[in-house]
Amino acid sequence: MRIAIKSSKRYRRYWQEIPFYQLKWQQRLSVQKNDAIVSNARLTERQQGILDLLVAGFRNKEIAEKIFVSERTVKNELTQIYNQFGVSSRSEAVAFAFKYGLVNE
Repeated sequence: MRIAIKSSKRYRRYWQEIPFYQLKWQQRLSVQKNDAIVSNARLTERQQGILDLLVAGFRNKEIAEKIFVSERTVKNELTQIYNQFGVSSRSEAVAFAFKYGLVNE
């Protein structure tokens, strides 16, 4: 199996051969890491409510208005959620929540 590695300096493509068993091992490690994150993810009631509204597609300002807090508080809570999930964006957090059943559809 070949995987393309893009050089950031000159934007050339280089090919590196990675054995299949090594890819499988890397996949197992990432699954174990995510399982550990899920088992340690203890959301507060407020964070769970914010996550539910996030999944529903509300913006920070709309979430703040619905739960009667400031927009800055919502941003702080989202940062805490991202850190607990090990993600860096709203879409990753939503995908993570669906993947591990942390929200109702």
